[in-house]
Amino acid sequence: MALDDLKEVIEKLQGVIKAYHDDDDYLSKKEWRTRHALINPLLEALGWEVSNPAAVQIEYQVKTKRADYVLIREGEDKPIAVIEAKGLGNSLEDDETAQAHIYANQAGIDYMIVTDGDRWKMFKAYGRGTLEERQIMEFQLSNDVSHECALQALRMWSPNLASGSPKEAMPPVFDAPDDKMKADPAVPPKPALAIKKDFANTKELYLAYWTALKNHFEQRGKWNDDIKFRKPLQQCFMTFAVGHSGFHIHTWASRDKRYVNVGLTVKGAEGKSHFDRLKKSKTVIEREISPELEWEENPKENYIRLYLRNTDLEDGDDWKRQHQWLCEQLETFYEVFSEWIKAL
Repeated sequence: MALDDLKEVIEKLQGVIKAYHDDDDYLSKKEWRTRHALINPLLEALGWEVSNPAAVQIEYQVKTKRADYVLIREGEDKPIAVIEAKGLGNSLEDDETAQAHIYANQAGIDYMIVTDGDRWKMFKAYGRGTLEERQIMEFQLSNDVSHECALQALRMWSPNLASGSPKEAMPPVFDAPDDKMKADPAVPPKPALAIKKDFANTKELYLAYWTALKNHFEQRGKWNDDIKFRKPLQQCFMTFAVGHSGFHIHTWASRDKRYVNVGLTVKGAEGKSHFDRLKKSKTVIEREISPELEWEENPKENYIRLYLRNTDLEDGDDWKRQHQWLCEQLETFYEVFSEWIKAL
């Protein structure tokens, strides 16, 4: 398939998400609209003909329940992947992932995907290790650049997924011009485009960055053993449990927007009321953490974040400073918000 065509579709979807992300009703509360506006177009671009039941089946029967989508190899009846769909901005955490895993286990399906049309996560349904360790894809259209989303999404490309062992797509490599296309030796060649000389792509950069953060945290003599680092993944964030349902602390990094942050995510059935109660104590909380906290309300998840801006993730010499800041804020967020959450 043409990568440029997929990239063009993704850029259109990014525009839709930007236009409707803050609309409480249109996409977030109507899953079928999210399917039509965001999920179906990406599946179609990846070679899955949504209107063809031989390729994609909607509301697929799995015992007494129905899976939102299943993807089927050409010429076969058994699905290769199951998709759990949610409205834009809805949670993709444990409950949603568990539901897809149940479908995969009950129907003998090899791969499972969860998405709200913006965030996409894909897992091997079976194998060694935890489900988290079997995650093989994650991207977020509203946060990641279009070409990186396209490279990640190619895991779901019909021939790739139908192969039974979907491979990671690598950034294009351009060969030197042949004899007929050689440049004029009098004209200096343009420098080759590269993400970073030490990393094949942004995913490798994130994995190295979070692995180094984990090592920095462990080596600096952490005072709080309750902060548990999970296995670093090739994604732009890490999450940390705080011992209460509906809350977690996260670290986030953006290579292109040049920032890192630490934040508290507040979600779930009582997420809005919990966030409002915390916000009533905004002055006190900011006195305990920082007056530069940013409070962000969304239909399904709310965030309290602190940013370190103008950071260059590709500058390995600056990682120590960035990781020192992240570790200090992680400990502060955990100390402060653990007490506030208990009091809710």
